[in-house]
Amino acid sequence: MPRPEVLVFTMQGCGACTMLKPLAHRVAQHYSQCIETKFIDVDNDGGLSDSMGVEETPTVIGVNPAKQPVIRMVGHDGKPDRLVEVYNKVMATVMTCSVNSFHDV
Repeated sequence: MPRPEVLVFTMQGCGACTMLKPLAHRVAQHYSQCIETKFIDVDNDGGLSDSMGVEETPTVIGVNPAKQPVIRMVGHDGKPDRLVEVYNKVMATVMTCSVNSFHDV
């Protein structure tokens, strides 16, 4: 059965991307049992970025097991709340897996 994914689009030289990456890796690890997270550098994979409509970085897109987008986050404010919301929304598409919500310490 296909797993849902969270796609994290970043690029070199993007300050907000640099801030997001460590948090995104921690959150991805927390949800890794149920959700696959892919980190995409838009300079190296422009095709996927274009097909997903990515115009700014960072952009985080949650997709359901059918690979349809269910939520999108653009930008990063330094707090985990919006990123966790993406994962929780994607988790809602998976009935066979459960993980407690991420809480940053």
